[in-house]
Amino acid sequence: MGHLTSGGTTANIEAIWAARNVKYFPLGLQEALLKEDRLSKARGYKVLIPQRGSKKEVVSASQWELLNLDVESILKMPLEVEAMTKLQHQEFMEIMENYLYESIGALEFTRRHKLTKTPCVMVPRTSHVSFSKAVTMLGLGRDCLVTVKMDEDARMDTNDLKTILTEKMQQEIPVITVVPVMGTTEEGAVDPLTEILALKDEFKKQGLNFGVHADGAWGGYFCSMMRDPPHSSDSPDTEQEGFVPEMYLSTYVQKQLSALQYCDTVTIDPHKSGFCPYPAGAICYRDKVMNSFLQAGAGVAYLHGKRTLGDVGIEGSKPGAAAAGVMLANRVIGLHKNGYGRILAECMFTSKIVYCLWVTLAKEDDNFVIQTTKPLPKFKNWSEQEQIRFIRERILGKSNERLVQDEEVMEYLKEVGPDTLMPCFSVNIKGNKSVELCNAVNTALFQSLRHTSDEHTAHRIPLIVTASCKIPYKQSVAVSDFKKRLGLESSNDTPVKFIITTCMDPWATSLEFLDNMAAIMRNSILCAIGSVSADL
Repeated sequence: MGHLTSGGTTANIEAIWAARNVKYFPLGLQEALLKEDRLSKARGYKVLIPQRGSKKEVVSASQWELLNLDVESILKMPLEVEAMTKLQHQEFMEIMENYLYESIGALEFTRRHKLTKTPCVMVPRTSHVSFSKAVTMLGLGRDCLVTVKMDEDARMDTNDLKTILTEKMQQEIPVITVVPVMGTTEEGAVDPLTEILALKDEFKKQGLNFGVHADGAWGGYFCSMMRDPPHSSDSPDTEQEGFVPEMYLSTYVQKQLSALQYCDTVTIDPHKSGFCPYPAGAICYRDKVMNSFLQAGAGVAYLHGKRTLGDVGIEGSKPGAAAAGVMLANRVIGLHKNGYGRILAECMFTSKIVYCLWVTLAKEDDNFVIQTTKPLPKFKNWSEQEQIRFIRERILGKSNERLVQDEEVMEYLKEVGPDTLMPCFSVNIKGNKSVELCNAVNTALFQSLRHTSDEHTAHRIPLIVTASCKIPYKQSVAVSDFKKRLGLESSNDTPVKFIITTCMDPWATSLEFLDNMAAIMRNSILCAIGSVSADL
């Protein structure tokens, strides 16, 4: 089950809201079973305790056991108790109104259950600001948002996650949910979801259990690249003018996106990689029952089939144009390999070629160096220089038709570059070790290739980019390694500025276009270095 929202922010907030309500439902149910005569027939109700591997009566379960049940078990609780007591759902929920966290409030709930430890939500350092908004709005507090460090590929470091989970388990601090990001908004990185799910299975046997919410706002639509169409169709014609090869997901990314089906909730934004107009975000539930834990009850019923829209999600009234636009796009284009998958595969090919451009843009006699935020992959034990030579000799300057016939090139392109569509890089003056000077160059480059004022037409800017910073964190070597690759002093805590290029045009891969783009970027870099040097 899923529904549209105004954007990924609203969807992420709703996901944490639902996860919190589900997490604390068993405690409320235990109190209700002990106090309410109308629930007396269900006082023998048992639930599976993952740590024990067997069922136990809810009324005799410990607080820690109830805070670490499987989400699937919690979602079945209302229906199973209703069956034992012969109560209608509305009657049961009216009883529960006096016991639920979201009904009686955090202060009263924590007082009744003598809760002394604030729960936490775990996110990677690359997570969206919406999660900070979520924990603040839900009254959990910003300190409950625990950030996990990232590796050199800007992905969540699961070794650090395991360390943090171990600490929380030892301290008996509840973990509401862990949030992998399936396509970060700055680096386009996909977190190791399969490893996170494996950790979930490992820890629940030890007594610590948590939900998993995947923030696939950017990367969700890439699942279409793995779906077969409803009926077979002809293969792409490689002889047609302007042919663009399809570049499918890397082995790693395909594995992670294939595991999305095991998450409790997933955020997907049609207005990002779905190419739909704003506002069109979405949240999806693996089990639609989880959404019912949010129902607030409205005085006016806004019915959509059997659902009351006012009871679902954060928003009330929503624009119908967004829903119509998303439905039209999904049905006309198709959520499969030959529809959205084909468009995104061509965009992926563009991003791989652009990544190769940035890797090789600096020549030996240039006074600057370029390093991509995602390092070159481990491929056939080739060194960095061997890969650069391979790119120059076998990839750049070759027609798309020729590239697609070179199996080794296509194998290399599949594994090289960003997880999605964002090849990012930083520029440094050759021999410079100052992070501040390097940042000044990248800032000047960004200033020359951005569009921020309506006083100037965007058509005057030859290439539009965005920018961000890599921020060092304790116990993380990702940023220091990036500084070393740039030739910078790596022992300080100064963030490193980097340039973001997003490739969402499936047809922008002609040799002329790429040559022009490379020339524009080279000229812009040289001008940025010149302007910074003049100010020294």
